[in-house]
Amino acid sequence: MPTAPLLLAKRLEPALPELSRELIAEVEEVVAAIRTLDGRVAGGLVHVVRPTFRMAHTHHSLYIEDRPSTLTELAKAVAAPPKKRKRARDPEADLRASIAILEWLHEGDGRARALTAPTDVTLLSELHERFYSKLTTEARRLRVEDSGREVDVNPGRWRAENVRVGTHWAPEAEDIDALVDRWSARFDPTHFGSDAERLLASIVSHHRLLFIHPFRDGNGRVARFAFDAALIALGLDAKGSWTSARGFARSRRAYYEALGAADAERRNASDGRGDRSAAGLLHWCRYVLGVIRDQVAFTAALLEPPLLRSRVRSAVTAAIGGRGSTSENAARLVLSVWEHGPLTRGEIVRESAVPDRSARRLLSELAALGWVREVAGEDKRAAPLVGALPITEAPAVFPNLFLPDAYG
Repeated sequence: MPTAPLLLAKRLEPALPELSRELIAEVEEVVAAIRTLDGRVAGGLVHVVRPTFRMAHTHHSLYIEDRPSTLTELAKAVAAPPKKRKRARDPEADLRASIAILEWLHEGDGRARALTAPTDVTLLSELHERFYSKLTTEARRLRVEDSGREVDVNPGRWRAENVRVGTHWAPEAEDIDALVDRWSARFDPTHFGSDAERLLASIVSHHRLLFIHPFRDGNGRVARFAFDAALIALGLDAKGSWTSARGFARSRRAYYEALGAADAERRNASDGRGDRSAAGLLHWCRYVLGVIRDQVAFTAALLEPPLLRSRVRSAVTAAIGGRGSTSENAARLVLSVWEHGPLTRGEIVRESAVPDRSARRLLSELAALGWVREVAGEDKRAAPLVGALPITEAPAVFPNLFLPDAYG
């Protein structure tokens, strides 16, 4: 029998930790750092940073779920698939699906959805459906723990079984509809008043969604997508230039311990007013704030202009083959596009001061190598160029962005 609505609502409370002066100052400092980073990702740099960090998010988020990936696999995931050729196996399908969802959220129709209703139930369901519908039928099969039978993950649909995740018994399947509706209404960050409350509500919503565990599989991945949607709604994604998944993956034990602390039941009369522990929730929020602070600082250091330009020059020189003035001209062309694109070829020639004939020949070579790319348009001859980064060159340009295992 479904639980009464009032009792269900208490299971997700408190919705915010106690807003002490110290906590508010901590959140405001994090928000200010994100806004500063957003200003640094200016001009053409967004065309390089956003796709690269989509792959970093995917790499780290799936690693949390014990699915390691390499840069070679990520390169295959974003490469154009062979035409008119079906493969029985598609080992990069999960990587491709994750990258596609992030692109949809950052630049597609999903962005408008996130901006208007980041916790909408239909958006949550669609995030799950978009991921799993790209996998093969075999990859979607799960073994039910209590009976041993195999079932489909049912993309976009709530689980029908009661489950335990580690030591956490998730709420009963019959209560999921009501709990997700409550989650959607209670944790919409746009309904809170201050920047501090909005960010904290989004951080809490990540835990509360995992506490509900609405899907048969993929709850962690979807919760991290949903957190991205909330950051987009708050204008705190800094053009997709940082990812919390990197911090969660690199402190995976602490991530699960903090989630477990927020799972805990209220201990006594001084431990909040809902069913969940207020102390445990504060621990979770402080952990996530630390992750955000570290990841934003990491990206800000990567994008320090003089150091970034130096790394790009070195990487392009190595890619071109170190051919004296040719490699220097190639680096100047790449930097012009990275910093000021989209630019037409004529604009790039003027911006970089590289002689016209050499510039056009080098641009073709750089496009083939993946350092610049055309913006889709009807007239291929006049198509402007934006910056790009071959993912296998990421270690040289954005060191430590991926886990060490990615380079194997």
